[in-house]
Amino acid sequence: MHTLSRRTFDSWEAAKIACDAIAKEAGYALAIHLKKPNKDKPTYVFLRCSKGRAYVANASVADTPADKRRKTDTQMTRCPFRVALLFDKDRRLWTVRPAGGDHNHTMTASAMTHRKYRAETMRKHEEAIVRLYNDGVKPGNIVSRLRNDVSDPDLAGIDAKIIHNTLARHRTKELAAGRTPLQ
Repeated sequence: MHTLSRRTFDSWEAAKIACDAIAKEAGYALAIHLKKPNKDKPTYVFLRCSKGRAYVANASVADTPADKRRKTDTQMTRCPFRVALLFDKDRRLWTVRPAGGDHNHTMTASAMTHRKYRAETMRKHEEAIVRLYNDGVKPGNIVSRLRNDVSDPDLAGIDAKIIHNTLARHRTKELAAGRTPLQ
């Protein structure tokens, strides 16, 4: 983020896009922590590492026998890394400032390990996935076809479960819009 500290941006969205690009290259993801004074017209946007929250254990786990419990691992490590996007009222521009500590976890080699980037990649290819599924191609074979047909390096990390989730999300959107599934 130090490379952005001398740059200015026309909007906080543009500053966030620049921060996200650097974060993706470095192996982490950013999430909006808060906006001040309000979410509609912020003059201060605080970004945190996507692993920056604390894990909250489920109270019902103690009641469930160990062999019946779900695997509830978390990626939340209370990472203290923060970035502030500040609006300069005089110049009418946004600047980026480091606002917290260093990461307390290792960086990932693939962007697909972060839910945010995986969702972006799947949104880019959703139309092709639905088309292949409607043509009768099974999710496992959709993975193979996408990897072979599309020159997107992020597709190396997908599997059939991600395809299933993408199709389920598409069905939900279609039903909410009043259409029958997968039209």
